[in-house]
Amino acid sequence: MKVICAGVSKTGTKSMAKALRILGYKTYDFVEQLQFFPDEFDDYFTYGKRPDFQAMFQDVDAVTDTPASILFEELFEIFPDAKVILTVRDNEQVWAKSYSEHLKLFTCWTWIYGYMFLGRKRFRVITSLDNALLGSRNPSSSLIHIKRYQLHNQRVQQIIPKDKLLVFNVKQGWKPLCEFLGRKVPDEQFPRANVGGQHAKSFLRHSFQKVLMIMAFLVLGVAIIVFLIIKKI
Repeated sequence: MKVICAGVSKTGTKSMAKALRILGYKTYDFVEQLQFFPDEFDDYFTYGKRPDFQAMFQDVDAVTDTPASILFEELFEIFPDAKVILTVRDNEQVWAKSYSEHLKLFTCWTWIYGYMFLGRKRFRVITSLDNALLGSRNPSSSLIHIKRYQLHNQRVQQIIPKDKLLVFNVKQGWKPLCEFLGRKVPDEQFPRANVGGQHAKSFLRHSFQKVLMIMAFLVLGVAIIVFLIIKKI
């Protein structure tokens, strides 16, 4: 592990993941972490059974977003030579507004078909992460969200040695990031990803389509059964 991105969700984590990949780092973002390690994270967050992080991430160069950002302390303990990047927004209010808009997408019904799309363990990991980070999933609880955001950022800066830490806003572009990592500045523009919560909206759209497909098969199955019963009568 060479780079641990300790910034919480909605601080430009998707842009950071793309940037690190452009720089040649094998990067596990939120999607890869939940795709490859649902059992390990579920065991840790639900039952307190600590996984073997060394084995999980031995072939990974960098991690971004949750769950890794929440577990920055555990990961830095195992990979003490890694550099840590704390992604931040312009201010706490900007971040809180962005996260509030994100939470508004997830109503009761979207969580139901999100559960069906993700499966029990991944869904449970996501809810555990939100509870750990936010303290409240109410989109209107901005005060609580800001306090949690501040506490997380303060903790990162208290624990990680200054020579190992970069506090970074993706608006700053390539220069400070590449200077910190000792990499050459790429010729292309710094990536800008997940604008307006595109990833969450895409996830909800795909999970809703999957639920519709399941419902269509159920309706078709019931129709066939009814037809066969009527035919026998």
